[in-house]
Amino acid sequence: QLYAGLMENIAREVERDLREWEPEIQERLKSAVADRCNRRDRVLLESIKEECRTLVEASRRREAEWYNEDSRYKEAIELSNSMKDMAINKLRHWIEDTQGDWKCPALTGD
Repeated sequence: QLYAGLMENIAREVERDLREWEPEIQERLKSAVADRCNRRDRVLLESIKEECRTLVEASRRREAEWYNEDSRYKEAIELSNSMKDMAINKLRHWIEDTQGDWKCPALTGD
């Protein structure tokens, strides 16, 4: 499916973009000793990637006919347009809007 391919490409872009945030991640970990020691930043990154993979899999499971209804097609396009922003904003929130330890588990649901 064309849409599933689009979602896969966006998921790959997210993975690439997450790697580009490494300097900011390392800077943030300076104020989060327990998170650094327990590598919770890696758990956060993996949870972001997993959320993207889940959306990709959901798009694969849909039959092509599902997209024929205008409201469903619109929903799918809006999701594809926002997936990358949602993923990066989760990381950005941890880096820019939180301080100290134990913030990663709150964002990953652990």
